[in-house]
Amino acid sequence: MENNIEYIVEQYSDMIFRIALAYLGSVSEAEDTVSEVLMTCLTARKKPDIKSGEHFKAWLIKVTVNKCRDIFRSAAFKKKVTGG
Repeated sequence: MENNIEYIVEQYSDMIFRIALAYLGSVSEAEDTVSEVLMTCLTARKKPDIKSGEHFKAWLIKVTVNKCRDIFRSAAFKKKVTGG
């Protein structure tokens, strides 16, 4: 199987969303994170082959967590959460 974005979206977008929602607590931020992770998947130079299944899934989880951490640390997110 090739690195097909349709397959990746179908198989992994729900998992990415749930992880992002758990980290960020915001549906809109989680949706944005899904888009960012999928874009990273499309544009990454070094990514595991989708054929390796669990290795690819672990890579996606790590990318998702890193994106969530970036958002969580951002000034804009802090401003939204604190209302300031």
